[in-house]
Amino acid sequence: MDYLREKRFKRIIVAADDGTLLGMVNQRDLIDISYAKWANMLRERADELGELVRLLERKTDNFRRIAETDQLTHCFNRNKMDEALANEINRFNRYNSARFSAAFLDIDHFKTINDVHGHLCGDHVLKQLVGVVQESIRDVDLFARWGGDEFILLMPSSSLDNAVHQVERIRQIVYAQHFEDVGAVSVSIGVAEYQKNESQESFINRMDQALYEAKYKGRNRVEVSQLGEVKSA
Repeated sequence: MDYLREKRFKRIIVAADDGTLLGMVNQRDLIDISYAKWANMLRERADELGELVRLLERKTDNFRRIAETDQLTHCFNRNKMDEALANEINRFNRYNSARFSAAFLDIDHFKTINDVHGHLCGDHVLKQLVGVVQESIRDVDLFARWGGDEFILLMPSSSLDNAVHQVERIRQIVYAQHFEDVGAVSVSIGVAEYQKNESQESFINRMDQALYEAKYKGRNRVEVSQLGEVKSA
């Protein structure tokens, strides 16, 4: 097209390979036809690229879900909880947002369940427990498998008192359930409220220490961690 404009051709004779005259087209018509062809081709390519982008987005979402989901229980995994805790801590310290709490939850005598009933039964217990807890928490809460039979429940916008009330209710609901081939299953829980400028490691350690106290004091109970001390709920 640039060549035609540069040479200022007004009309172009169109002939077949054998020299037969096919007709005549002027420069404007030829340019319009060419632009129309280009526009159609670009629209087709845009549709193809759009579909490819949507496909890649779906693949990315799928990979993200796989990366942050525990494959056995289908709740969130440790990587997701690490990220969620870091974000919540950063938001609290940077923007002075609402206080929040979290809790370690551990199945009592889980090794005995595996030893007596088998690991397949133990897997069923883990999956049923996750279902029970997820039905008992708020939409804003995040429940994740930390490892083995140990889980973390993150409770945004939740004071220590509110968190204790929530996890105590969860403990009672779990204990009231019937687990196939096992019967009653109890959990021990250690809960803590995050303190300003506390490290993520310190926060997790306090929950872990409270959980240890719950185990030490007889299991099937909730223990509360405050900075420098652990108290019974």
